[in-house]
Amino acid sequence: MTRGHVEGLLSSFPKLMVEGQQHTTVETDSVRYVFQPLFEDMYVVLVTSKNSNIVQDMDTLQLVARSIPEVCTYGTQDDIVDNALQLLSVFDEIVSIGYRENIDMAKLTAIMEMDSHEEKIQEIIDRNKEKEAKLELKRKAKMFEMQRKNAAASGGRKGAFPTTGGMGSYGNDPFASKSQEQYIEPEKSSYQEYASKQTSAAPATRGMKLGRKTKGADLFGSLEPEVSAITTGTQNLAISEPSLPEVDQKSVHIVTEERITAVVNRDGGLESMEVKGDLSLIISEDDKNAASIRVACLEDDSIQYKSHPNIDKNQFNQSGLLALKNPSRTYPINQPVGVLKWRYVGNSEDSIPLSINCWPSAAGNGSFEVNIEYELNKPYMTLNNVVISIPIKRGAQPIIGDVDGSYEYNRQSNVLEWQIPTIDRNSRSGSMDFTVDADNVSSFFPVSLGFISTTPYCQVQVLDAISQNEKVDFSVSYYQMERLVAIRAVETASKVCRRVMKTLVSADTIIKKDKSPILDSIDRGNYAGGSKGRHWTLDPIDGTLGFLRKEQYAICLALIEDGEVKVGVIGCPNLKYSSETGDSEPGTLFVAVKGQGAFQRGLDTFKDETRISVSKCDNTSNAAFTESVEASHSSHSTAEKISNLLNISKPPVRVDSQCKYGIIARGEADIYLRIPTSSTYSEKIWDHAAGTLLVQEAGGVVTDVNGKTLDFSIGRTLQNNSGIIATNKLIYDKVLSSVKSSL
Repeated sequence: MTRGHVEGLLSSFPKLMVEGQQHTTVETDSVRYVFQPLFEDMYVVLVTSKNSNIVQDMDTLQLVARSIPEVCTYGTQDDIVDNALQLLSVFDEIVSIGYRENIDMAKLTAIMEMDSHEEKIQEIIDRNKEKEAKLELKRKAKMFEMQRKNAAASGGRKGAFPTTGGMGSYGNDPFASKSQEQYIEPEKSSYQEYASKQTSAAPATRGMKLGRKTKGADLFGSLEPEVSAITTGTQNLAISEPSLPEVDQKSVHIVTEERITAVVNRDGGLESMEVKGDLSLIISEDDKNAASIRVACLEDDSIQYKSHPNIDKNQFNQSGLLALKNPSRTYPINQPVGVLKWRYVGNSEDSIPLSINCWPSAAGNGSFEVNIEYELNKPYMTLNNVVISIPIKRGAQPIIGDVDGSYEYNRQSNVLEWQIPTIDRNSRSGSMDFTVDADNVSSFFPVSLGFISTTPYCQVQVLDAISQNEKVDFSVSYYQMERLVAIRAVETASKVCRRVMKTLVSADTIIKKDKSPILDSIDRGNYAGGSKGRHWTLDPIDGTLGFLRKEQYAICLALIEDGEVKVGVIGCPNLKYSSETGDSEPGTLFVAVKGQGAFQRGLDTFKDETRISVSKCDNTSNAAFTESVEASHSSHSTAEKISNLLNISKPPVRVDSQCKYGIIARGEADIYLRIPTSSTYSEKIWDHAAGTLLVQEAGGVVTDVNGKTLDFSIGRTLQNNSGIIATNKLIYDKVLSSVKSSL
């Protein structure tokens, strides 16, 4: 079909539309238009032949319509134009050469995530480079200013005093890097350090803004280290970027790049791991601009491969040949073109190419002895320019003992960098010992790792390059960088919650002590929320009346990113860790991280952590339900009617605060109902964000009374929702039906 023919078909579509009719198809003499509304004044249209299967066409149209919002957030014409290339790539995955591909939304989403991952990585790299450049400019400016003042002072000015060591130390520090031998920035007070953080990196969409430093304890100021650690991890550590090995580049050049992202807990257990690879082709001569390459890929179901839409998929699947499916097309000269992507998700500790164990132990007087060791888990890999970065307390001086390799203490970023030139099958392990002052063992985490390798993790190998049916010389360069974070998000979230709870020990504490710093901090929580950006939502005393009655209340904290709850923590000081044992001490901490499950711990110790899950109740007559104590919060009469419809004989468990979500998440109750008492009231996001994620990660379902998912992207309230239903998946449909029939 020519371009003119396509434009003619599209221009004819609006003329065939009849206003007021509800049809989703319209036909001409030659084609059929299948369409549905997409956004305001916008349609998605599928043009097919009249002999096409209308049912299949409708299914294809729905898949296309569902994929568009995944790419275009705002749904405006400008948004469509800005994302046109990505939309075309998505459409090509759905329809190829005029025929529907065997693909569903889950597979399509996985493919889109593979594409977006590389963009995110590049954005992170660009931001880090920009940040490093700014820091370097500031450092040089300070150095020049100091030199100017020293020159003026040494110029014979009368009454000048000799320079003291207050501006830093020079020369003799064996741990200083080369860039710091000339000038070392002076130590800042804790107040100056906090203030600089507030003025340097505070985007408007990054949650609660903190203003002046009030007298006394600043609640949210004390949370700053935990807030930054939970999401930025390795980005805050200055990791030396390994240099790429030089390659004699041929006219057909292949670049193989892999990115490994892993999160490992302090015990060495794997939390998550993902490998994403990209193979790009660079052609530098016109006579080879239609070259093909043959690759060898592991036949492993756990590795997903995706070729470029212009690559012949049949040839790739049959023989590993990456060739253009249209012989008339060619590659651009001297421009990298991605032709193959792959993705692998690790599921065990052995999946990590290099395991790292950090063993800090208290040595007395505030110092710690630290032993850190590594071991290569993949003998077929050779890792070069390995850099293991350990955070060090600001102002502390590490004393290095035995070390395999070399080290460098970066004072500017407060990181000890352990450098190993090569790790391979002949030198698989090594260790380093050092002593340094620190606040606690958490000061040495997260540990970060960087390296390059010429052996891809997924062992994708380039075998041949072919041009005009003849093999030609080719070159290959490899780039592989791992970011491994030895920290658990749930541990960081728990520390944040415990920090909050220390300010709320009891009612007497708040009454007797100066409460103005706490109230001032709470008053600053005035961020509007929304669908973009990252912010925290905190309810310092959820269930105020329960708190005053010395019954159940909770401290609830949640991290919301782009309208989606990522982390939820609920501290319940008066809720027993287990209701099965009567002598169980009160105090339970619930923690949930998106995609990592739900857990509970004793409030005074982290030793009793257990994974929790919702009940397996499949018969509502055996179910127990929980609701709010206050009838003004939830309609008790309507809940009783629903209970009768479900044949529930047990009396309701009435509890204040988000403790109800915790009871549902660990299976002590089966149904939580919050029935609206007013048609104009909107639930607050801080009353449900942490609890919603907790129940979902425990395997349950949380919706409103209309069956709609709770929408945390609107702002400070759940404007698009009414009431709450939380239960397990086995009885959810029956509960929802009973609720709807009772309202």
